[in-house]
Amino acid sequence: MADAKELTKKVKGTFDLVTILGSPLAHLGISDFDGVVTQVKEVLHRKGTFLVEQSDMVFRIMPYYRDAMVPNVNPPVINVHISFNPKEGYFERLLFGRNKQEVSRVFLWGPWIIEYVLKKNGFSSVEVNPYADPYLTVQPFLFTARSSWRIV
Repeated sequence: MADAKELTKKVKGTFDLVTILGSPLAHLGISDFDGVVTQVKEVLHRKGTFLVEQSDMVFRIMPYYRDAMVPNVNPPVINVHISFNPKEGYFERLLFGRNKQEVSRVFLWGPWIIEYVLKKNGFSSVEVNPYADPYLTVQPFLFTARSSWRIV
C-alpha cells in the first residue's frame, strides 16, 4: 500500500487496475485529489481501469451535524464546529479530549466533483454507479474510469 499523494515515488511499473476504496476522499481537498489522479494516470496501463469508491459525504454528514457534540466514546471527546470554508469545500471541527486536542478538516464530496476531476485528467468512459451497501445508511458510488492514452 503506497501513499496516494506520492504514488509515482513509491510504485514502479504499470497496472491494469488502480483502486481507491473506503471513501477516503473526505481527507483530501480537490487539489490533492487532482494530483492523485494525475499520478494514477502515470502508473496505469494504457488500457487500464481506475476504480474509486466514495460515499456522498453531504448526505452522510448533514443529517447528524451538530455545532457541538460528545460522541459516546471513552474517554469522552468534545467535538465542536469551528468553521466552514465553501471556497475550499471543507468544514473544521475541534476535537478536544483529555490528552489530545486537534483540529480536523472534513472535505465534502459530491459524485459530480469526482466525475469532473476524472474527466479533466483525460479519463474516458467515466461511469458513476450507485450501489447498495448493507452497512451504510447513505448512498455509496463506484466510479469507473478507463485510461485513454493515445499512441502517436
